[in-house]
Amino acid sequence: MEPQPHGKNRTQVLNLITSLKNEFPGRQQRWTVLTQALGVRGQVVKERFLFLVGQTRIHLDRVKDLGDFVELEVVLTESQTAQDGDLVAQELMNSLKISQDDLLTGAYMDLLQKTGNK
Repeated sequence: MEPQPHGKNRTQVLNLITSLKNEFPGRQQRWTVLTQALGVRGQVVKERFLFLVGQTRIHLDRVKDLGDFVELEVVLTESQTAQDGDLVAQELMNSLKISQDDLLTGAYMDLLQKTGNK
């Protein structure tokens, strides 16, 4: 099991985040509370453009020190399964000429840390 920030387990962290919306409505207040409770792992600086194609949100991200990325977010209807969403995404990937070899896993922060940038 991975060590948790300041000894907190996942449930404690999720409870903290959930309560933040109600107790600290201001963005700066939430930032301060989270920083004090959990620390800051790093900062991701990005510019995002959002396009809607059918039920899919296409995010075009330019991430400082990493480059340009595309994220496909298929918004499922109640009757659709995850497999249905995968098919929708695959069709769009084909249209955009994105191959399986182009796919990455992990968060931008993980990629930044691998490259030595935070």
